[in-house]
Amino acid sequence: MIKRMCAALLAAAILLCASGCGPKRESAQAVVEQAINAVQEMDTEAMPAYWGGSLLDDALTSEDADADAAYTAEMLDLLTDKLDYTITGSEEDEDAGTATVSVTFTNADLSPVMEEFLTHVLTLSLGYAFAPAEDQPTQEELSQQYMDILTELLRQEDLEVKEFPVEIGLTLTDDAWQITDGTDAVDAMLGGLITYFNELADDLDQAAQDAAAAE
Repeated sequence: MIKRMCAALLAAAILLCASGCGPKRESAQAVVEQAINAVQEMDTEAMPAYWGGSLLDDALTSEDADADAAYTAEMLDLLTDKLDYTITGSEEDEDAGTATVSVTFTNADLSPVMEEFLTHVLTLSLGYAFAPAEDQPTQEELSQQYMDILTELLRQEDLEVKEFPVEIGLTLTDDAWQITDGTDAVDAMLGGLITYFNELADDLDQAAQDAAAAE
């Protein structure tokens, strides 16, 4: 269902969002480049080492762990299909133990994609709401339909590509640069997906407050 799809999308974000560290002492720029390359290459072992977290934590808590892990990995692959980047600057201050790497990501702008996806989901759900019981899909069938819709939207050749300039913060710990501030980078690598969900949550909260005030 839609809940499972959102969980998969968020699991992809959680996989990348927490802070992590590179495996050995290299320049801050090199650590960032390897961290981004791990996402582009779908290196599921290296990603947590650089970006933190444990692989697919949320998905692996379900009874259908293998299927959910594969589902989330497929979603992450689609979300980063058009991902590219350019390093635009790097500054290290070893005395302070901090570094900042400036990166301009290019990726598909997923906000309009998600808007279109939710429109399809709503239309599909309303259609089934008035269908006879024998025509109602199972939860698994409905989830697959949602997945098919999102996959088709993400595979469009004419998706608008957007630039996401971000700064990635690192700290020097145990003689190694660690990514400690990569939330904006993760958002960029997911085509603005985190920003979209945050704004959607804010809009829903505001709508609920407005409705309560009108009563």
